[in-house]
Amino acid sequence: MVHAAEAHAASGGYAHILWCGAEHANLRMCRRFPCATSRLADIHFPTTLSLDGPHLFAALHESDRVLFALRQLHAQHRFAVIELPERAGLGFRTLQAKQTGQAFADVRIAVRAQGLTSTLRQAHEKWLCNPHDVMLDYAERYSLRYGAEGPCVHPPTTASGAQPLVTICVPYYNLGDYLEETLTSLAWQSYANLEVFVINDGSTDARAVEVFRQMQARFPHFRFLDQVNAGIGATRNRGLQMAHGAYFLPVDADNIADPDMVRRFVAGMEHNGDIAALTCYFLAFREFADLIERRFLYAYKPTGGPRVLGCLQNVYGDGNAMFRTEALRAVGGFETDRDTSFEDWEAFVKLVNAGDRVEVLPDFLFYYRHRDAGFSRVTNDYRNHQRVLRRFVEIEKLPPADRQMLWNLLAGYHHHVAELNENQRTLQTQLGARRYRAIDRLLKIAKTVTGSWRS
Repeated sequence: MVHAAEAHAASGGYAHILWCGAEHANLRMCRRFPCATSRLADIHFPTTLSLDGPHLFAALHESDRVLFALRQLHAQHRFAVIELPERAGLGFRTLQAKQTGQAFADVRIAVRAQGLTSTLRQAHEKWLCNPHDVMLDYAERYSLRYGAEGPCVHPPTTASGAQPLVTICVPYYNLGDYLEETLTSLAWQSYANLEVFVINDGSTDARAVEVFRQMQARFPHFRFLDQVNAGIGATRNRGLQMAHGAYFLPVDADNIADPDMVRRFVAGMEHNGDIAALTCYFLAFREFADLIERRFLYAYKPTGGPRVLGCLQNVYGDGNAMFRTEALRAVGGFETDRDTSFEDWEAFVKLVNAGDRVEVLPDFLFYYRHRDAGFSRVTNDYRNHQRVLRRFVEIEKLPPADRQMLWNLLAGYHHHVAELNENQRTLQTQLGARRYRAIDRLLKIAKTVTGSWRS
C-alpha cells in the first residue's frame, strides 16, 4: 500500500495513507515523499462503535473503525480512489457501505490482494476451529469479491426520483407499555411514502387492549387490525399478504426506529437491485430513559455470512429488516410455528437457499428493547435452533468455497475436541498424582502425630 501511494504521489497526485497498525518503518518512510498520513489510533470514535455484542471480535471492530475514519477523511479530501487490503477484513464494512449506497458513491474502491488469512493458516498447518476465523475468512473473501475488480452494483429498481411505497407491519401482543413509543418513532420517519399495519394478535391483557384502541385515535393514518391469536410468524404474514409496497418492513412493537431508518433502508435497496433483504446494526437498551442517556447494553452487528456459519449463529440480522415484498412472498414468508422462536433467522436462511442475497447496511438504524420476557429468551433454545437447522437439511448444493469451509471447520472442531480431551486427561493424571502425594504426606503426618501422642 505504501509503495502504491508513493507511486501515485510521484506522478503528481494526492495520496493519503490511513495507518491502522502500530508505528512502523513503513510509516516513517511515508514522510519522505509528499503523502499525508493519519493514524487510526489518533482518531476519536463514538463509544457505540466499540460496544461489544454477540459474535463480535477485534477484526470486526477494526473494520468499523476504518469505515468511520474513511468517511471523515473522504469528507475532507474527496478521494477518487480508495485502496484497501483484503487481509484482516479491514475494508469489509467499507465495501458493505458502498454496496448498500451509504457511502463512497463517487469513489472507486480497489482491493489489493495480499494473501488470505486462510492461506497463511494452511501454510502453518493450523486447523479452522474458531467461528471468528470463519467470519474473518468470509470478510476477506467479500472484500475481494466486491472490490473494484469484482461485480458491479446492480442497477436501481425504481425510476430516479420516485419514492417506492414501503409497507410496515407491527405485530402487537400484550405490549401496552411500549406501543406508543414504537409508533411515534414510525410517525417521525423522514421517509413519507408508507403504509403501516398495526395488528393486534389477540392480546389478553386489558390494558394492552385499551392502549391499542387509544393508538387508533392518535395515529389515524396507520391501519389498525384485530385477529385471533396466531403467533408472530402468522401475523407478519398477514401484513405481507396485504402489503401494497414494493418493500416490506416488520417492526416489533417494543423497538424504536431511528428517524432515518426507512429512508436509508430504501436507499440501500434502490442502490442495489440484487439485494432481496437488507438488515442493519442495532443498539440494545432496557428502558426509554436509558435510550435518552445513551446507556446501551450491547451492539448487534451482523455480517450477512458466511452461509456455513449461519447454521451455528444468526449471521444475517434481526427481523427488523427491509425485504423485497415479492422475494419474501416467493419463499412463503415467515414460518408459523407457535412454540419456538428464531423465525427471522429462518426466513433469511430460506431466502439464501432460494439463491437470494441478504446484505447488511453497516450502521445502527433502530434500538432494540432487551426484555427478559422476550419470546426468544423464554422458549427452548434447542428447539429454536432445530427450527433453523431444518432449512440447512434442505440444501442440496453448496458453492465450492462453502464446501471447503464446511469440511475444514468440521475437521478443525474434531481436532480441537480431541486436543481438549487429551488436555483434560493429562490434567486429571496430574491432579491424581498430586492427590496421592498429598494423601501420603497426610498419612506420614498422622503417623508422626500418633507416635508422639503414644510416647
